[in-house]
Amino acid sequence: MTVSKATEEDLARLGRALAHPTRVRMIARLIDGGKASPRALSDQLNEPLGNVSYHMRYLAELRVVNLQSTTPRRGALEHFYVLSSDVAALAKGQQAMLAGRSNGAS
Repeated sequence: MTVSKATEEDLARLGRALAHPTRVRMIARLIDGGKASPRALSDQLNEPLGNVSYHMRYLAELRVVNLQSTTPRRGALEHFYVLSSDVAALAKGQQAMLAGRSNGAS
């Protein structure tokens, strides 16, 4: 199977996105907690809301996260995101693989 140039570029972009420390921390919180809003992640990570919102939009654009729901808050909407099913499955597989390694399995 031949991979197209566009697919290679998409993979490179995804790799760069997942290498950013703030995004890694956000994804880890979503793995642990299921869903979260940028406001909640901002508080948990002690990061400015604007930064977290920017990174969340970027992850949504790459389909790493999906908008699950919105809730009215003080005249605005609070957006709640979850990991995409593909990313969640990948994270669970990675956790299982690492658990197997720590138990002496190869």
